[in-house]
Amino acid sequence: MVPSSNGAPITDALRERNLIIANAIAFPFSNSAAYFLNVRWVFTQGRHHPVREFLLFTLISGCSFFAGLLGGPKLIGWFGVPSLVAQASFMITSALVNFVCRKFLVFAK
Repeated sequence: MVPSSNGAPITDALRERNLIIANAIAFPFSNSAAYFLNVRWVFTQGRHHPVREFLLFTLISGCSFFAGLLGGPKLIGWFGVPSLVAQASFMITSALVNFVCRKFLVFAK
């Protein structure tokens, strides 16, 4: 357990649940922003029709997201790592997996 800002203890189960809820709410917004930023500044479109491209992009993001969504709470529950460390590991692994998959599966070479 870790203390909250008012000193009351926060259980690992509550931290796990809050991590899942926060990430689930953020996913549609972050995925849409990531797609448009990737199209604009990182990758070249043209390998697929734009709708299919967005769906593949979302599928890859979703797979990475759900892996992190399951892994983050497990880091908290099994190993007792701080929420910030669990979230940081989720973000780093998601970014790496997403970049590689997008580069080779979604966008033109």
